[in-house]
Amino acid sequence: MNSAASAGNSPEQAPDSTANRFGYQPGLDGLRAVSVIAVLLYHAGFERLSGGFLGVEVFFVISGFLITSLLLEEHELHGRVSLRAFWIRRVKRLVPALVAVVIAVASWVALFGSPAERSSLRRELPWSLLYGNNWGQITGATPYFAAEADPLRHLWSLAVEEQWYLIWPLVFVLIARRIDRHSATHRIAAVGIAAVAAVSIIHMIVTASADGPLLRSPIGWFDGVDRLNFLYLSTTTRAGGLLLGAATAFAWRPWRNHAKTHRLTGRAVDIAALAALAFLLVAFSTAELTDRSVYLWVLPLTSVSSLILAAAVSHPDGRIIGSIASIPALVAIGRRSYGLYLWSWPISVAVGAIDGSFVAFGLAMAITAVVSETSYRWFETPLRRADWSIGAVRHKPIRLAATSGLFALTTVLTVVFVNVERFDPFQGDDVAEFDASAAIDPPPSPTSPEIGITTTTTISTTTTLGSPRLGDDAPSPATASTDMITSTTSTTTTTLAPLASTRLAIVGDSTANALAVNRPAGISEIYPTLVNRSRDGCSVFDSGRVLTDASFRNDFARCEGWQNSWSRAASESDVVLVVIGAWEVFDIADGDTTFVFASPEWDQHFVGNLRSGLDLIVENGARIGLLEVPCMRPVESNGTTLPPLPERGDDSRVAHVNVLLSLVAQDYGPTVRFIGGPDAWCSDESVSTDTSLRWDGVHVYGRGANMVYEATANAVLRLAAVPL
Repeated sequence: MNSAASAGNSPEQAPDSTANRFGYQPGLDGLRAVSVIAVLLYHAGFERLSGGFLGVEVFFVISGFLITSLLLEEHELHGRVSLRAFWIRRVKRLVPALVAVVIAVASWVALFGSPAERSSLRRELPWSLLYGNNWGQITGATPYFAAEADPLRHLWSLAVEEQWYLIWPLVFVLIARRIDRHSATHRIAAVGIAAVAAVSIIHMIVTASADGPLLRSPIGWFDGVDRLNFLYLSTTTRAGGLLLGAATAFAWRPWRNHAKTHRLTGRAVDIAALAALAFLLVAFSTAELTDRSVYLWVLPLTSVSSLILAAAVSHPDGRIIGSIASIPALVAIGRRSYGLYLWSWPISVAVGAIDGSFVAFGLAMAITAVVSETSYRWFETPLRRADWSIGAVRHKPIRLAATSGLFALTTVLTVVFVNVERFDPFQGDDVAEFDASAAIDPPPSPTSPEIGITTTTTISTTTTLGSPRLGDDAPSPATASTDMITSTTSTTTTTLAPLASTRLAIVGDSTANALAVNRPAGISEIYPTLVNRSRDGCSVFDSGRVLTDASFRNDFARCEGWQNSWSRAASESDVVLVVIGAWEVFDIADGDTTFVFASPEWDQHFVGNLRSGLDLIVENGARIGLLEVPCMRPVESNGTTLPPLPERGDDSRVAHVNVLLSLVAQDYGPTVRFIGGPDAWCSDESVSTDTSLRWDGVHVYGRGANMVYEATANAVLRLAAVPL
């Protein structure tokens, strides 16, 4: 979120009394202030401003409009545009603040960060310094919407704008060669640029409305990346606002008229601007970033509303909106919006002001105001005004010392992070050896009776159950409402013996990933192929968010397309082991609906989503094992930034999910089975609380994974022997 030329006395924003000049427009800084306030409140986690992220789009439109207006003016005054001077001004204005923030964050993380945070920052630093942060997040393993609060996550918007500042002046020069001072040629250019903006917007809309994976054209290079990440972060989907601002600059230049426009025109400008402002305020308070509607129509309308406002505040007769946007306090905030945006997010992360706490937000903003103003006055402004050529630096002792110190600190931090080892919380140092002879029953001898499995399915609208521990084939006593399942009774007998080996695929959330990553030595004896198709943070939901007593938020909209992972797993294996449960123990808010855990509505919602994935596996010809959800004992851990979520430690919630899994398995027949895990997760506290087995009481390490593999191997191999 660059402030383009908002900072005080930059050459591009210097006041100009000439009537025909664009000059300094304080109203644009006022619009920036409104936008940055919305973004800061959104970053703070206030749900009443869930659409504050749209403030970034307002910045994009303003930047496109402002920069293009200034380039046009330079071209008309001098007959040319100095690209070298343009880019030098951009570097001097924008780079010092970015470097200051990156150095501060890197120093903080190097001194106080966890191994996971240092490992994450090691990857993010190059992307951030090279203004490619948005593409780094798109192609990275951690999506923008992950629960982990990356302190450099917000730099994606700077990357989009800097890519714009690099490419757009080159395009402008080509356009400028074909226009003259006549308004007709300017209108033609405006129409052409608006058409390109429309292509970007349509690209976003089509990508958002398409079913399944990302469209192969024109983004086939990124096939397989998170679609929501791509929609929100990519330059191609977010260029529409910048281009609309540029098109407006060609078509809207009322300050060039010496005579005042008609009063009716001024009224029309104010009415249109106030309507646009009203739309933005409503959108700021109601939009949800992960809602598909944002990309189908809210973002496009935000772009249009923003360009109306930008055009209105730069109109000589836009009196009402001009006076509102030029309020001195707003202008002062707007002139500092770049620094406020840069510093506020990492400071908010450091003090924990991202969960809707007014006290924490006030503290974070107080620190941000002091730090950003100090940086602006004593670091950014001197660097912008100074001559940093080698000759000038060499003859200025203070400048030389400052340059040397900055270079030395950067070098030290570079060495520190280059030597940071990749941290994977899913992988422990413990070594486990799978014992096939102990885990698998021997095949029957010719004289022994055949091994038979008899499954009796009894599903009624209300089932009485008791302990949280469930057996392999039938629920044990507890109470669970299963009103959404039709009452049926059937008996199926299958005679089989375990196979020697089978191809196994594991799907599910991060607990599935932990199980797949921590496969023990020797497991290939029974699973020569073991495929990991898990998706961290994603269960069987692709909309809504968890409701929890802890200070935490996980939005399932980023899990769109999880069924495709299950379908792919089925095509690669004989048995698909479904490992879920960590996200199924919560109440869920989905739009205006709240699904209260264990209510008939929640049960129906969960089972319906689960079956949508199971049906795809069945269609692709694989058997399915629904792994029992273990009793969880969540604790604080360096391996994750998630707090211990109390709902996961509630054994009655876990038991209810297991009842539903068992009933669903029985409803499918012999090729789908509920498979019990290790008894000790629920029966032995010394095992269930051992962090060498599960680093956070939820996700297994090597020996913990081996316990699961040994407990389930026989059932999985028997399942593989069931004919389809």
